[in-house]
Amino acid sequence: MIKYLIFVFPLLVCHVAFAGVTIPERDADGASYSVPKMTHLGWQYQHRSFLVQTCTVNGFTETEYDGTSSGFGVLKFYDNTDTELVQGGSESDVDYQLRLDSNCKRTDLDWTPTFDYQIIGGQMRQQNAPGSSIKMWVVGVPGLPVESGGSKVFINNLDMKYLADAETMVADGRVPKELTYNDPIPGTNTMRFKFVGTGLGMTHSVHISIEIFKP
Repeated sequence: MIKYLIFVFPLLVCHVAFAGVTIPERDADGASYSVPKMTHLGWQYQHRSFLVQTCTVNGFTETEYDGTSSGFGVLKFYDNTDTELVQGGSESDVDYQLRLDSNCKRTDLDWTPTFDYQIIGGQMRQQNAPGSSIKMWVVGVPGLPVESGGSKVFINNLDMKYLADAETMVADGRVPKELTYNDPIPGTNTMRFKFVGTGLGMTHSVHISIEIFKP
C-alpha cells in the first residue's frame, strides 16, 4: 500500500549516532538540535535503472550488480481495443513480434520488486524523440482502486514527442512514498509504466531510473 511520508522534526531533544560519532543533544548555546528523518532506520538509498522498448518481445532489461536479471519487470501488450496480445503456447518469438508489429498500440510495464521501498522520484530519458506521439503514465499500485489506497497517478499524459533527443524528464516527489510488498495482497508495491502510441506497432526505447530507499 502507498503510505505518505516522512519528515519528522523532533521539537525538544534529538540523540543520533552516525558512523560511530554521537551528535550531542544540544549545541554550545544550549539549544536543542533538530534532525530530519529521511527514511526507516537501517534502510539505504538506491538508484535503480532499466530499459524499456515498447511493443517488443523481451523489451525489458534490468541487470543486477552480479550480472543477473532482476526479474522485477513484466511487459504486457494491448491492441487498439485494449485487448491483451498474449503469446501463444506454440508461437515463436519471431511470429509473436510480427503480430505485435501489426497490432500493438499499448505497452504496460509492471515493476514489482520483492521488497518494501519508498520512492523518492525518478528520471526518464530517450535517445531519440519519436516521430509521432507516444504518451506515458506512471501509476502506483494499479491493481487496487483509489478508495483502497491504490491507483495513484504519479506521471500523467506525458507526450514523449515533445521531449528533445537525449532529453531527460525529471520527476521529484519531494518526500518519499512508501510501497510495501504483498501487503496485504500481491501487487501492493507495483509501479506501472504505461505507454500508448498513436499508431500500431510503434517501438520506442526509454531509459528509466528511479530513486528509492530500501531495506
